[in-house]
Amino acid sequence: MGYLYITLIYNFSISLALYALFMFYTATHDLLRPYKPLLKFVIVKSVIFLSFWQGVILAILEKAGVISGFTGMDNNKVGPGTVSAGYQNFLICIEMFFASIALRFAFPYDIYTQGPSGGTSVSLHSISSSLKETINPRDIMRDAIHNFRYPRTEPN
Repeated sequence: MGYLYITLIYNFSISLALYALFMFYTATHDLLRPYKPLLKFVIVKSVIFLSFWQGVILAILEKAGVISGFTGMDNNKVGPGTVSAGYQNFLICIEMFFASIALRFAFPYDIYTQGPSGGTSVSLHSISSSLKETINPRDIMRDAIHNFRYPRTEPN
């Protein structure tokens, strides 16, 4: 019974996160257009959401008795939960092959291979500086205050 409640809470949480991400996309799609975020969004979120539902379906099949345990060659008993988890892991491996092909198109490598003449050259120092800035609490607080004090209004 606990699995049902956890599944419902988890499903609600994922759905709410997808809705918030969709709302964020609709609000910023003009700004994000050069980065082509829709394919990235669909692939990454489908991997998460669909693997969750795949696990739920396998759990239902296990409870219904469709997936059963077996006794191995060395007389070790393998329970239905282990068999179900094995199916889940196998299916995820197959799905990740196709997801990796799709991700290859969603995240092209050529934007990172441009040299100093045509693109940005990234050094280790600039990466660490950027990382420090993204987790700087003062910067986060300043942005939050600015966004709440001066909310962006849409033209009518």
